[in-house]
Amino acid sequence: MSIQFQKVEKLKIIAQALCRSNRIKHILGVEKLIVKLADVYNLDKTSCRMMALGHDLFRDIDGRILLNMANSFNYTFNKLEAEKPVLLHGKLAALYLKRVFNINDEIFKAVFWHVSGHPDLSNSAKALLIADMAEENRTFPEASLIRKNAFDNLEKTYAAVIRLKMSWALKSNQFILPETVNTWNRLLLGGVLIGNYKNSQ
Repeated sequence: MSIQFQKVEKLKIIAQALCRSNRIKHILGVEKLIVKLADVYNLDKTSCRMMALGHDLFRDIDGRILLNMANSFNYTFNKLEAEKPVLLHGKLAALYLKRVFNINDEIFKAVFWHVSGHPDLSNSAKALLIADMAEENRTFPEASLIRKNAFDNLEKTYAAVIRLKMSWALKSNQFILPETVNTWNRLLLGGVLIGNYKNSQ
C-alpha cells in the first residue's frame, strides 16, 4: 500500500468523523466526479482525490469555531470572512491539510480557493470547482448542465461555474468575493467566452 493511498484513506476517515452524513455524501460525489474528469483531462487522480476529500472538511463547523481556528493557524481573516465565517472553511481546510498531510501547492491552492475560484488555478483545481458544483447529488438544473459539459471543455465549464457563483450571489443578496470577480475578468480577458456553451439538457 503506497504512502499516497494511505493519505487518501486517512483523510476519508477524518472527513467522515468531522462531517455530517449529507456532507459526506456530497464529498464522495465530488470525489467520484473529479476522478472521472481526471481520466478525461489526464490529471493526477491521487491529488484530485485529496482535493475532493479535503475541500469541505470544516464546512459543518460553527462559525465562531472557524474564527478561532483561523487565529490558531495564524490566518488573518478579512471583513467579509468575519461577517460570514463559513467563507473560511476552504482556506482552513487547506491550512490543515498542509500541516497534517504536507500536501503540495496544487492541492493547497485548489482547496484554499474552491469557494471563490481564483484567476491562477491548475486544471485539477478547476476540476474541483466543477465537481463541487455538479456532483451527482446536486439536483438543480444548472448542475446537470455543468456536469454534461464538463467532459467537453474544462475551461468553458469552469467559466460557467464562476458565472453561476456570481449569479447566485446577486440573486440571494450575498457577497460576491473579489477573487470570483477577478477570476471572471481574467477568463474574459483570456478569451474564454461561453457563448457556445451547450445550454440544453
